[in-house]
Amino acid sequence: MCTGRFLLCTDQRLQGELVKLQNWVRQTGLRIIVLFEGREAAGKGGIIKRIIERVSPRVFRVVALPTPSEREKTQMYMQRYIAHFPAAGEIVLFDRRCLVLLCGKFSLSTLKKRKQFYHRYSS
Repeated sequence: MCTGRFLLCTDQRLQGELVKLQNWVRQTGLRIIVLFEGREAAGKGGIIKRIIERVSPRVFRVVALPTPSEREKTQMYMQRYIAHFPAAGEIVLFDRRCLVLLCGKFSLSTLKKRKQFYHRYSS
């Protein structure tokens, strides 16, 4: 059974690990993308807030794209996101609302779907 004290200790340890990750990414020049995908009110925003509480905004960046414009609707889906990909030494957290119609179409939640996406856009 989880108590408040246990959760506080766990949260502090996880924050410490995020700071270590931040320092490692900055020193090595890596680029990391984290995608949070879910329906409205699924808790994505709260988790992202907890992640960025004690890390540097120079390393961690949150991107939540608005509704696409008419021009963006005619573009390749990933084209909107590419402009926000991380530079060396950055971690980008994408907060992506999943509308019911889009969830099935663009979800990469299964290994099969990720492989299909990779093969489609990597060549």
